[in-house]
Amino acid sequence: MTTMKTMVIATAATLVVGSIAAFASGPEDGEATTTIPAGTTFIAALQENLSSTITRPNDEFELRTVRSVRINDRMDIPAGSLITGEVTDNDEGLGVRFTKLVIEGDDQEIDISTDQFRFGTLNGAITRHTVVPAGWQIAIRLSRPVTVEYVPGEPPVAE
Repeated sequence: MTTMKTMVIATAATLVVGSIAAFASGPEDGEATTTIPAGTTFIAALQENLSSTITRPNDEFELRTVRSVRINDRMDIPAGSLITGEVTDNDEGLGVRFTKLVIEGDDQEIDISTDQFRFGTLNGAITRHTVVPAGWQIAIRLSRPVTVEYVPGEPPVAE
C-alpha cells in the first residue's frame, strides 16, 4: 500500500511540475499570446463607396485603420491595418458587419466579431437609397475578445 501511495504522489507531482513548466514556457520560438479585449474600438476609413442600390448581401468591402490601437505594453495594432466587412442587407438603409482584421505587414487574417452596423437611418427615419463615401471614418467595436500569437516587436499572428 505504501508503494502504491508513493507512486500516486510521485505521478501527481510530475503532472503538476510538468503543467507548471508548460505554462511558464509559453508559446514556442519567443512568441507571446495576448487577447484583444471585447470593446476594443478601431477607427477605420472606407476604401470604396458603399451604395445600397449597388451592393448586395454578402458583398465584401475594405477599410483601413487610421490610427494605431494599443493592446498592451508590448503590442499595438498599427495604423493602416486592413479590416474586411460584409453587407448583411440593403433593404432599409445599408446593414454591414466587420469580420476580419489583417495587421499591417502580416498576411494572417484574424477573425473578428462585431454587432451589425446600419447606415441610412436617422432618428428612426429610414432612407431608401444610402451612399457611404470612400474615406468615411467608422468606429468599429469588437463584440467578443480575440486571442492572437505574436513575436514581441513584430506584427501578431492569428492563433
